[in-house]
Amino acid sequence: MSPREHVEFLAASPNRRALLELLGEGPHRPSTLTDAGSFSRSTVHRNLDAFVERGWVRKDGQRYDLTSVGERILDRYGSLLDAVEAVHDHRPLYDHLDDASATLPFAAVDEGTVVTATAGDPHAPLSHYAAALGNVEADTFYGVTPIVSQVFNDASSRFVESDTAIELVLDESTLETSREEYPDAFDTARQARNITLYVSDDVSFGLSIFDDRVFVGAYDDDGRLRALLDGTTDPLREWALERYEDVRADATRVGVRA
Repeated sequence: MSPREHVEFLAASPNRRALLELLGEGPHRPSTLTDAGSFSRSTVHRNLDAFVERGWVRKDGQRYDLTSVGERILDRYGSLLDAVEAVHDHRPLYDHLDDASATLPFAAVDEGTVVTATAGDPHAPLSHYAAALGNVEADTFYGVTPIVSQVFNDASSRFVESDTAIELVLDESTLETSREEYPDAFDTARQARNITLYVSDDVSFGLSIFDDRVFVGAYDDDGRLRALLDGTTDPLREWALERYEDVRADATRVGVRA
C-alpha cells in the first residue's frame, strides 16, 4: 500500500485513531477495546485485522498491542492533525503572509499569541502591537514594514529617541508616503545616528524583531493589518531574522540628507 492509502485509511474513520490511542496505553483484548471506546464488536475486529495487516499492531494470543511502527504512525498522524488544526485556527495569519508563511514554524505560532482583525474589532492587531511595545526594551530593533502609520510612528518613537540600534526596511510606496505625510518623522529617522533605513520594492509583510520579542504582521492587499503574531521563542526569532536578511539583501540603503 502507498503512504497516501495509509493516510486515507486512518482519516476515513475517527474510530481508527481512537483504537490506536487505546492500544498505545497498553495491550488490550477486543472485548476491553469495545467497552473502553463504546465501539461495536465488528468495528473493533475489522480494524484490528487491518492494523495487524499493516504492521501497526501485533497479536499475542487474545491480546493486541501497538508495534513500534504503529507508535510512529499514531504520533505522526497526531502531529498532522495538530498542524491542520493550527493552520485552520490561524488562517488569517497564514493567508496574508502568503509565501512567507511556508517556512514559519508551527511551534512558533502555537507558543505565541495571534491577534486577528474581526468585524467587531478591525484594529485589534494594531492595538495589541502598540500596547505591547510599551513593555519592550531593546538594544537592537530590526524592522520590515509595507505600510506607514501614525500609530506605528508613535509606538516606536521612544526607540528612535534612545540608543537602540535600528535597521528598518520600508516598502517603496511606504517611503514616499512617509516623505509626504510624515515629513518631520521621516527627516528625524534619516538624520538619526542610530537608524539605518532601506527601501525595497517587494515588501508584503511586517516584522519587528527586538532582543527577546518578535512581532510578525500579516497584511491584506489594501495594506490593512489582518493578523499579528507576537512571540518570544528562539524558533520564531531565527525564522524572523532569516526573513529579515532575505528582504534586506534585496533592498537599497536610503541616503542621509546633508
